Amino acid sequence: MWNVKKLAVLAAGALFAQSGVSHGGEVSGAQIKQVQSDHFVTLQAFAHLPQGGAGRYEFTANKTGPSGTSVTRQAGTVSANPDGGASGPLTTSRLSLRAGEQLIAVLEITTPTGEVLRDQVEVFGID
Repeated sequence: MWNVKKLAVLAAGALFAQSGVSHGGEVSGAQIKQVQSDHFVTLQAFAHLPQGGAGRYEFTANKTGPSGTSVTRQAGTVSANPDGGASGPLTTSRLSLRAGEQLIAVLEITTPTGEVLRDQVEVFGID
């Protein structure tokens, strides 16, 4: 069942594919991919860094609902990808998500120069 909120999240994800920071013709960015089915959502974190680029990532998922709040945090290094392109998934999280619950996930990648690349998705539980 599709609803307006779910379509908005998908549209925001589609827009990300065309955003990022350009470094000599190469686009850098952070990306969270999501798949929602039944009462679960699977989130995967990817880094798009210039050829040979590396850094650190922090992934946070905040879920709120009638029974309270849950926070998941994961962090680690992004290894240099000699061919450039996407690295990952850096992490994969599968979370339950019921009607009345909301999930906000944020991925931040910090490059060796201190630049912070960021992506955020917001997902609502559906009936």
